[in-house]
Amino acid sequence: MSKLQWSVLLGVLLLGSALRMVGTPDLAQSLHYDEAYYIADAYTLLENPRLTPFFPGNFGRESAWMYLLAPVLAILGNSIFALRIFAGFVGLLTIASTYRLSYTLFQNRWLAIWSAGGLAVLYWHVHFSYILWRALLFPLVGTLTFICLWQAYQHNKTRDWILTGVLLVILGHTYFAARVWFVLAFAMLGLILCNLARRHYSNAKERSIDAGQLRGTLVTAVIAVVGMLPLTIYTITNPALANNRIEDVAVTELSGILANIPTWLQTWFIEGPYQLNYNLPLRPVFDTPLLIMWGVGIFAIWWLSRDRIKVGWVLLLALGSAGISLITDRPENLIRMIGTVIPIALLIGAGAYAFQQLLNRFLPQRLTPFAAIVPACLLLWAGSNTYVDYQRWLDEDLYFLMENHILEMSATVDERDDNLPVYVSPFSPTHPVVKYVDRQLAENHVDGFDATQCWVIPEEDTLFFNLTVFDETFTERLSTFADVTPIYENERDALYYVSPKIDNIVPLNTSVFDNDMAVGLTNSLPETVAQDEVLDVTLSVKLQAHIPDDVTAFMHLYGDPTPYEGGTLWAQTDQPLCPSHPMLFTDTDERILQPVQLAIPADTPPDTYDVALGFYNTRTQERIMIEDSSYIILDSVTVIGDDGGS
Repeated sequence: MSKLQWSVLLGVLLLGSALRMVGTPDLAQSLHYDEAYYIADAYTLLENPRLTPFFPGNFGRESAWMYLLAPVLAILGNSIFALRIFAGFVGLLTIASTYRLSYTLFQNRWLAIWSAGGLAVLYWHVHFSYILWRALLFPLVGTLTFICLWQAYQHNKTRDWILTGVLLVILGHTYFAARVWFVLAFAMLGLILCNLARRHYSNAKERSIDAGQLRGTLVTAVIAVVGMLPLTIYTITNPALANNRIEDVAVTELSGILANIPTWLQTWFIEGPYQLNYNLPLRPVFDTPLLIMWGVGIFAIWWLSRDRIKVGWVLLLALGSAGISLITDRPENLIRMIGTVIPIALLIGAGAYAFQQLLNRFLPQRLTPFAAIVPACLLLWAGSNTYVDYQRWLDEDLYFLMENHILEMSATVDERDDNLPVYVSPFSPTHPVVKYVDRQLAENHVDGFDATQCWVIPEEDTLFFNLTVFDETFTERLSTFADVTPIYENERDALYYVSPKIDNIVPLNTSVFDNDMAVGLTNSLPETVAQDEVLDVTLSVKLQAHIPDDVTAFMHLYGDPTPYEGGTLWAQTDQPLCPSHPMLFTDTDERILQPVQLAIPADTPPDTYDVALGFYNTRTQERIMIEDSSYIILDSVTVIGDDGGS
């Protein structure tokens, strides 16, 4: 490699690195829901080391990314900034791998350099290199896999055959769309075996060479098949979990696939997806300079390489990687066809090299080094477009998408020295960003619930955070149960210092059910209720021990005799107990305040009735007993008619 080539390659890597790192500070207090889910799963590997091919949460995900994140978290800690640097580094390694793949295929340094440059400035890959999604790992591992496979085929080294098999196993555990590459790799192995068989019977002199390639091919296949067995077995034994996401998005009818084609085509050249997660809204894949090089590259690659098998492989890789979106419900979805960035880069490299060669024909020999200026300028133009467009993406409203609100709250709480617990609404404690913040605020207990469903209030002072833009009466309702002091408020969210009003949350009379759940009412039942009205009560529930299963409350209106004695059940309601805050996460120092509404039917005869309250296990439907009964009588209430008579 000449000094000029080294210099240009270094420039490509620096440009690719700069584009993938410059936006990192802007996302240091941003964490997407899916990113946090990956982090939470990776932490489970640190806390409970194990081998698993699949994580069933969040629609199900292959495990390779979590196994890579786990040591990164152990070394770099729970820092969003550090994790985004790591994601950018994965993107940078993919650029370097693209250079190596291109050179392995075409044995041309300039073509390989321009291929790396195409990926370096491609907005699609730059955008993904900031996000901690498992899809980012797919192009890197896939590229390394085919580097080793082509090298094994060309040089027949045992090391390359073994590495190909190992990388195929990792590739199969990166992302579901990687299965296209996995199948293509096995198709190549099959073609190699067919070619060996043909040569074996036609040329006895090459049989010793064939024996080495046969062993290598079989070694690769065996390693890949054995390594994929755990995921294969998991998929067969847990089809609903393993194929959940695929079945959810798949389009299987020909009419649906054909209907996808126009949207799919315009994604590349006219109008990209309006999916803020994956793209600057409506930006197509190709801008002008990349479209020029890619368009030229489709034709130039046939001229630049005499090996039609390799050229066909590049085009087949492009069609397979891009075409997978055609059989999904969102053909413009860029994450599902992320593997396409590699063949796109190879074709851009071919187009850039074609421009360079064309100029070489017209320049004197001493000026031929300057032929690199044109493709370099085209790449710089594309890089400038990518930088500007990514800055535009950062200027979009990412506040809710990237959960900025929770992280800004976390920063405020971290500056305080009172170490009070924090409750966030409307979020569940299982929300991955809430779990991330809980780790970040090591001295504070961070929890969550949806205040439109229920309240979770400890009997000591605490902090409450709420997205007030979705719950405008939050403070008004909370003030019934606590004294509320704002720490900060804005048009979207607020953080409050909360002191519970014990007399308002602790009932005078409680009943303890057999699951150690103490229950009472924060308000008394009215003496009368009219037909076609609603009887409102608020349950106050305190656990005396942890409950593993969720609980559902039921409230009935009984006459004499009761339904169990042959009487009529006049009204009933079933209300899950604080569904946004599962019982498993409820501590014994917290009170659940659960509103329950019992609608009185219009045809209920005026009379005096008992209001019964009971609970059952949500999962098993089994009633929770209290002494020898499955319910308690809260009080009596008189139903009056329209004329006020009873």
